[in-house]
Amino acid sequence: MKEFFKYFGASLLAFIVGNIFISIAAFLMFFAIVAAFGTSSGPTVSESSILLVNFSEPVMENPAPEDEIGSLVEGKKIKVTRYIQAINEAAKDEKIKGIYLDLTNLGFMGGLGFSAMNEIEKALAEFRKTGKPVYAYSEYLDERAYFLASAADSIFFNPVGMCNLNGIAAEIEFYRQMMDKIGVQAQIFRQGRYKGAVEPFSSDRLSPENREQIQHYVSVLWQLIREKIAANRKISPDSLSLLADNLATLENEKLVKYRIVDKIGYAADVRNSLASHAGMKSPEKLKFISVYDYINASGVSEYADGGGMSDEIAVIYVAGDIINGSSVDDATGDKTVIRQLRNAAESNDVKAIVVRVSSPGGSAIASENIWREIKTVNAVKPVVISMGDYAASGGYYLSAGASRIVTEPGTITGSIGVFAMLVNFKELLNNKIGITTDTVKSNRYSDYMSVYRPASEFEILATQRSINSTYLTFLQRVSEGRKMSVERVDSIAQGRVWTGIDAVKLGLADTLGSFGDAVKIAAKLGGTKSYSVVNYTPRKSFIDRLFNSFESKIKTLTGAAVPEVVSEGMDKIRVLERLKGTQTRMTFNLNLTF
Repeated sequence: MKEFFKYFGASLLAFIVGNIFISIAAFLMFFAIVAAFGTSSGPTVSESSILLVNFSEPVMENPAPEDEIGSLVEGKKIKVTRYIQAINEAAKDEKIKGIYLDLTNLGFMGGLGFSAMNEIEKALAEFRKTGKPVYAYSEYLDERAYFLASAADSIFFNPVGMCNLNGIAAEIEFYRQMMDKIGVQAQIFRQGRYKGAVEPFSSDRLSPENREQIQHYVSVLWQLIREKIAANRKISPDSLSLLADNLATLENEKLVKYRIVDKIGYAADVRNSLASHAGMKSPEKLKFISVYDYINASGVSEYADGGGMSDEIAVIYVAGDIINGSSVDDATGDKTVIRQLRNAAESNDVKAIVVRVSSPGGSAIASENIWREIKTVNAVKPVVISMGDYAASGGYYLSAGASRIVTEPGTITGSIGVFAMLVNFKELLNNKIGITTDTVKSNRYSDYMSVYRPASEFEILATQRSINSTYLTFLQRVSEGRKMSVERVDSIAQGRVWTGIDAVKLGLADTLGSFGDAVKIAAKLGGTKSYSVVNYTPRKSFIDRLFNSFESKIKTLTGAAVPEVVSEGMDKIRVLERLKGTQTRMTFNLNLTF
């Protein structure tokens, strides 16, 4: 009876909470319609305005809800491409007199990848060339925030702020001991000495090969960051490393001496300087407009057009895990991408396609399916790959079918390798929870890959043979696409992670460049000089976004609290359970600390 009331109470609570949110949804829908069609004219750009770049809204790689209805449901979000476009448009806008770059939010919250940082830094540098000032302020500076701050004319820093320029560290979590404690066993299969994706589930520390590749990536990324900072601030890269090795930037009174910042002061000092530059006697007369409001007020487009609107360059996004089926919030489905590629291929207006890849990989089958469609479409219209922060393993697999591959210098790519993991929950179910199972089957191995028992020796050998076969296919796909022998591909594969710089040197990519560069290359291959850039990755409907948002809130209200480290570990296991079968992916999270 207690169990009945327990579950009845839980169901009743979920019912009540669900109905509350449905009522709120209806109210928000009504409010959104009123807001969309009401008399309010929305944000406007005043004379002598200052563009406020403060990262209070998340900057996303994927298509984000930048409309008023979307912001009501999921909060304000801005796509990287539109963020950059806003800065570029502001440079030409006579009403915009300068940029106030407030990096406090970025320093404390993070979340901006190096590819996006690099593009925003370039946009800020271009803005300065117009003669308009860029003044930066922060109460906390790490390498990520300081990378952007270095593009400013002057950097103001709070007297008691924290400037933590100490280099980059990669912290990898391991879950084997946790899995042992809860009674979960994992049988690991992989092809590639450097394929470190499974190590968090099979070991307590990094293998020598995995440590080597991560150390290489961290070193290259640190070099890219300090060289850019050094060039912007007119200091030597070696001096930055010396400061980092001695935690010297923690002494605020020496930051001006080290040429890390220009002035120790407050946000009010930045406003005074901006007012003075604009010829105003009082900073109170300054009008600040956020990037989000400026986009809505000025109608900033998502992409830079190529001189006209007669032809189109289609853009398709592959972001997050690669899975079979349709795309979901945190993963890209092969069926969704294939449909988008076909739509672009069938359009007479589309002259070329850019596929933006920001993915660590995923299902080998899904990666193969997308690869085949890219290769098929590429025979009709040129397909150019633009790599973001990640384009590794399955993310690289599908890229091999394109005409050109354009990568950012700091992109994590390669990881040409394969793995599989058979998870066994028998001990957890039998001994920890008290659940037993029995099986009836038609054939000896009908329950192959069952989570209720360990794999037999025969199943282990069969799985490894499958892994070897998939790895050979992976090598052949790269060999065909990159015009090199299978033996050559194998020598630089083995699951090894490379940077974008390495990829170009090794022939795994064609050139270093940004998303914008990839669009220009695609336009040239497509034989067009007058084009518009069109997003072929559709956004979710208002209703889908609304209920996805509320679903997470209901789970939070009705779910039990779990320690964060355990929750993260179980999330990793759930990801692998969702991506059943052979995997071409990087599952570890580098957790780069700046």
